[in-house]
Amino acid sequence: VVQKGRSRYARIRVQDTGPGIAADQQQQVFHPYFTTKQHGTGLGLAIVERIMFDHDGAIWFETQPGDGTTFFLDFPMG
Repeated sequence: VVQKGRSRYARIRVQDTGPGIAADQQQQVFHPYFTTKQHGTGLGLAIVERIMFDHDGAIWFETQPGDGTTFFLDFPMG
């Protein structure tokens, strides 16, 4: 649980140990149809971002090329 001003959020952290997200791709991660995969649609993170926004939550990430990426999701609590 994290506190932001007067609001409380349940924070979920999802971390991997992959190659990270390249600097030139970081601004596009939540854009619809952006993908680095041959068979991907690029809709997953765009949909998650919209759902979080619609429910007054937030999603963001921290990445270090070569060391992996961590996504943070803050869900409002009441």
